[in-house]
Amino acid sequence: METRGITNRIMQVALDHARKVKEAGQALAQCVESWVKGDLDDAKLKYQQIVDIEAEADKFKNALTTELAEIKALGLLEKEMDPSLILRSDNLTDWAEGTGQRLMNCSWRKLPKIVADKAIELADITMQTLALHRDAFFALNDNPDKVLKICNDISQAERKSDISFREMQKVLYSDELKDVDLRKILPFLDAMEHLEDMGDIAEQVADSLKLLYIAKYGMK
Repeated sequence: METRGITNRIMQVALDHARKVKEAGQALAQCVESWVKGDLDDAKLKYQQIVDIEAEADKFKNALTTELAEIKALGLLEKEMDPSLILRSDNLTDWAEGTGQRLMNCSWRKLPKIVADKAIELADITMQTLALHRDAFFALNDNPDKVLKICNDISQAERKSDISFREMQKVLYSDELKDVDLRKILPFLDAMEHLEDMGDIAEQVADSLKLLYIAKYGMK
C-alpha cells in the first residue's frame, strides 16, 4: 500500500468533511436569522438541515479516524493529518447542532432590535469563519502557501465574534431589559454563547493547521 495513495485518500475525506462544516455554518446562520425574525417554521427547517449535515459529517469523521488508526498501526502515517485535528474540526458541526437546539428551546420573542441585529451579526461571522475553515483545508491540499494567511483570517474572525458577543451581553445585562423574565433571556444567552464558542473551536483548528503546515513546509 503506497503512502502517497493513503495520504490522498485521507485528504479527500478531510475535504469532504470540511465542506460539511461550511454547510453547517450556512444553515446555522439561516436558522438564527429566521428565528430572530419570528419565522419559526423556517428556523425549524434549517435546524433539521443542521442535524442532517452533522450526521453526514460524522460519517466522514468516522471514516477518517478508522483510516488513520489503521495506517498508524501499520507505521505508515507521516505528518499529513493529526487525528485530533479531525475530532476538533468535527466539534464545529456538533456545536452548530447544539446552538440550533438551544435556539429551538428559547421562548423569548420581540427581541430588542440591537439584540436581534447582534445575533444575526454573530451568526454571519460564524458562517464566514466556517467558510474560512473549509478554505484552509483546501489550501493545505492544493495551495499550501495560502494556509497561514487563511488561518490568520480565522483568528481575526474569532476576535470579531468575541466583540459582537460582548456587545450583545452588555445589552442583555443592562437595565433596559430589567423587566424581561430571566427565564427568557438566559436560554437565549446560552444559545448565543454556544454560537460564539464555535469561533474559538475554529481558531484551535487553525492553530493546529498552522503547526501541520510548518512541520511539512517550514516557515517561508
